[in-house]
Amino acid sequence: MKATTESTKKSASRAKAVQMNGATPSEKVAKAMNLMTDAKNQKIEQTKSQIDETYQSTLERAQSLLDDAKSKMSESQERLAEGYERAKDSTEEKIKEQPFRYLLGAGVIGMILGFLFSSRSRR
Repeated sequence: MKATTESTKKSASRAKAVQMNGATPSEKVAKAMNLMTDAKNQKIEQTKSQIDETYQSTLERAQSLLDDAKSKMSESQERLAEGYERAKDSTEEKIKEQPFRYLLGAGVIGMILGFLFSSRSRR
């Protein structure tokens, strides 16, 4: 079947060559221009197809990267929330164990800040 198709193509090209032998120069030029236009259009379509394939693969890759980034961001957010909860619980527990120590520390820090800000306003 393949050999038949190739022989048919060869016969068609021979027929075109015979047709061109009897053609006038302007007909030959017109035929050549048509062949060039056909080749140009074929190349344009081929290029469009390649661009579409590249675009689709790039789009799929970008979507994959975006999905990965969303997943990692979600995992990081969960870990951060868990760390925050542990720190908060630990701090609350320590304050409940020794409340006067933390109240005294907060009072001292408040007095120091008050002293620093009040002395600047008097100057």
